[in-house]
Amino acid sequence: MNRQEGSRRLAESGVALIQAIIFVGLLTTVVMVMSGVLTARAHAARMRIERVQAFYAAEAGAAVALAGIRGGSVDSSPLAGSVGSARYEVTFERGDDGGVIVMVATGSCGDRSRVLSYELPADAFDRSSARAALDTGSGNDPDGL
Repeated sequence: MNRQEGSRRLAESGVALIQAIIFVGLLTTVVMVMSGVLTARAHAARMRIERVQAFYAAEAGAAVALAGIRGGSVDSSPLAGSVGSARYEVTFERGDDGGVIVMVATGSCGDRSRVLSYELPADAFDRSSARAALDTGSGNDPDGL
């Protein structure tokens, strides 16, 4: 082997090394971009799941409160509890005209929360009309699901 052939082989191996480094760099960039996209999608999906869980926790709190009103075991004090990893809190307020009681059920899961409000008859906590509270309560989710 002469000197020219040795120089050519050395140059060829240098080019191959540069091509391999460029290829690995491009592949690393593609993997990092894909990882970022998948992480963002997973985060968005988790937020949607938490929002739905918060909504159903608020619904569960409202159902527990209405069942307690019907059974006479709930008064107008705030009520709190949990369903799985989600929590709910239910409060009662007098309506502006005094003719209704507004039941506000708040559900939370992670950093998401949902608020539902229900209008109940003013005498909902009277044992004689407790059944009417369950039958005439109307739910309102101002955000929509």
